[in-house]
Amino acid sequence: MVVNKVLSRGEMLYTKQISISIALCTYNGAKYILEQLDSIAAQEYLPTELVICDDASSDNTVLIIKEFAMRAPFPIKVFCNETSLGVSKNFEKAVSLCKGEYIALCDQDDIWLPNKIKDSINTIITEEECLGSEIPILVHSDLQVVDKQCNVIHSSFMHMRQIHHEEKEQLKVLLTHNFVTGCTVMMNRCLINKALPFPPKVLMHDWWFAIVAAATGKILLSQESNILYRQHGNNQVGACGFYAIYNMKKIFKLSYLDKLFAGAFLQAIDLKNHLAKLSYSKSTFLDDYIKIILQGGISAVLRIHKMGISQLSYIRRIIFYLILIRCKYKDYI
Repeated sequence: MVVNKVLSRGEMLYTKQISISIALCTYNGAKYILEQLDSIAAQEYLPTELVICDDASSDNTVLIIKEFAMRAPFPIKVFCNETSLGVSKNFEKAVSLCKGEYIALCDQDDIWLPNKIKDSINTIITEEECLGSEIPILVHSDLQVVDKQCNVIHSSFMHMRQIHHEEKEQLKVLLTHNFVTGCTVMMNRCLINKALPFPPKVLMHDWWFAIVAAATGKILLSQESNILYRQHGNNQVGACGFYAIYNMKKIFKLSYLDKLFAGAFLQAIDLKNHLAKLSYSKSTFLDDYIKIILQGGISAVLRIHKMGISQLSYIRRIIFYLILIRCKYKDYI
């Protein structure tokens, strides 16, 4: 089905046809996948297609999907991996198989509120009216954190995790920390064309799409929190609070932080090379950043601060500087 009427603030704004794909990745998701599929079918604006890549599930996930496909109000394409690709590579595959002008990312265990697609597409198209459709755009949003039975645990995932949307210096934040949650994302075709294929050192698919959008276009925040982010103990990325004991243990395990930062640094190198192929001017900025990180130490902290490379909170900034001073991340590069 093709969306041909998009409403903004209660008024009809566009009447052109819009093709929207959803890229849904699954792995042993039989327990919750039907609720997610039903929530997509209940959208105020239905997708043109739903592309599902199953990552070698051993339960009934694919059977449930195929049964749903028989009654779905939109086409569903199912691709089954013979061996597991992992989360990021599976999403790369799913997105590459989408045909729509706009692509939304979808997890298997959440629930979309009925206005999810409408709000995301309105946000992108409104921006495209100002910037043009040849500018890469990514839109993301906050989430409502819920338990297994969909009882609200916290009304704001971003507040719970002490993260916020960065408006002005997006790339400078995203080099070291991701503030975009993948299951909320919708992107235009221009961004997809620039982000694919993934280079080897991508940490997570959503981080890569966000960092490419920040370097070549723009990241927008939808003001609506229109996803119920279910917590059930087996999530790929959980939603415990930033100051929870679990997170405090990770924060004070410096070897874990060194390894994570090294991964982000290698991803930044891949970004520099990726942008060079696209002839984007951010390469010089990234060259300077890479040289500073390779140097490390107190002088690196001073130069990073001068460049405006920042973190989303005071505590994260202190930890970042400590990592630079220790230089132990070099062991993982």
